[in-house]
Amino acid sequence: MLSRSKTFLFIMLSFLAGVAFASFFGFSLFWILFLVAVLALFLFSFSDVKSAAFFIFLFFIFVFGVLWYQRSVPESLALEEFSGQKVELDAYISTDPESKDAKQQFVAMTDKKEKILVTISRYPEYSYGNKLHLEGELEEPENFEDFDYKTYLAKDDIYFLMKNPSITLENGNGGSVVLSKLFLVKKGFQENIKKVLPSPESDFINGILFGSKSEISKELYNNFINTGTAHIIALSGFNVTIIVMFVAWIFSYFFSSKRVVVVSAIVVITLFVLMTGASSSVVRAAIMGSVLLLAKYYGRAQHALNALIFAGVLMVLINPKVLVFDVSFQLSFLATLGLLYIYPYFLEKFKKIPDVLKLRDTLAATFSAQIAVLPILLLNFKQISIVSPLVNVLILPPIPVAMLLGFLTGLFAFVFLPLAKLAAFFLWFILFYQISVINFFGELPFAIINFN
Repeated sequence: MLSRSKTFLFIMLSFLAGVAFASFFGFSLFWILFLVAVLALFLFSFSDVKSAAFFIFLFFIFVFGVLWYQRSVPESLALEEFSGQKVELDAYISTDPESKDAKQQFVAMTDKKEKILVTISRYPEYSYGNKLHLEGELEEPENFEDFDYKTYLAKDDIYFLMKNPSITLENGNGGSVVLSKLFLVKKGFQENIKKVLPSPESDFINGILFGSKSEISKELYNNFINTGTAHIIALSGFNVTIIVMFVAWIFSYFFSSKRVVVVSAIVVITLFVLMTGASSSVVRAAIMGSVLLLAKYYGRAQHALNALIFAGVLMVLINPKVLVFDVSFQLSFLATLGLLYIYPYFLEKFKKIPDVLKLRDTLAATFSAQIAVLPILLLNFKQISIVSPLVNVLILPPIPVAMLLGFLTGLFAFVFLPLAKLAAFFLWFILFYQISVINFFGELPFAIINFN
């Protein structure tokens, strides 16, 4: 007889298996009948009626996963008949616009709730919620030579593009009033940091805090990739986990109750998520970080695994396409899995290493996460950074302090600029050191191995 936790785990895995199956094969009556036949043959090996009934139940959960994925795939799109034609339509900006070099990009939501990825010149700048009248050619995405761009956009329900349309700004605002205010706060923080920190340090800390990569130079970004440190500026599960653990560590000095520490840390991380705009990737990272925190304070391995799988199920229920087609989801999930299961092994192996500045913890966490995400990195990017473990060990220990000082710099600038400059003074030294390490190792000719 399975325990309740294992029963729940099998139910969740059956649902995820159904979503994964549908992601690859779609809803096919042939495949469903084939699986029914396999199940029927499999059940003949059981003399135990309860076991047979349980497997039948799991099969229905699997089919539910298939149908849940199929539900997320639109049968038809109102804009499809206008693909390749010049159109006029009204929409509002449903994402925080991103700027890079001379371009600006955002998602426009039509009155039919269909999304269009719009790319225009950087100026004039637009904001979340702006209502627009668009005139331009409607296109469907095309795949690149080694990148499935159509699937990448489809996971976010984006099936159309519009490049350099004529735009008329209309009165009123669409979208969420709360999100609109949050994006304004986020933008204010970023501008405050730019006031008191030079580039590239200001660009780097804005990437760490908000996942903003728009101002980071191409050369520096390539060095992030070459050193396996791009996760730092992606507001990944790793970043949020650092915040969660750092906040929990601070609260542990003030409260003896584990429950108070955990709840306080989760409240802080919730406020942080809201401040950064509550994008799907940040929410995902926050859930993963919170799961790791709960596992650290309460968890046995089985409970921690159930919590992690449950977090994944929640995300897949919200958007079934993330399971197979969202690399950042896969990386966050596997990195967290590595920190739960591989990290204790390395921590034991590195017990002779002095834990000055959390060196032992950082080394164990780095190796654990790197090993866990290695299959995804090889499958999707066809390369691996051989300097990544060393660079991560060198630059990760000061990250919590850098994030705290970065947050205080942006906050103080709202009320008293000299105080923000004082925080920025100490912050600059940390960021300069980290960027120097990344640039040095990123420019080494043997930094990465390509498998193309």
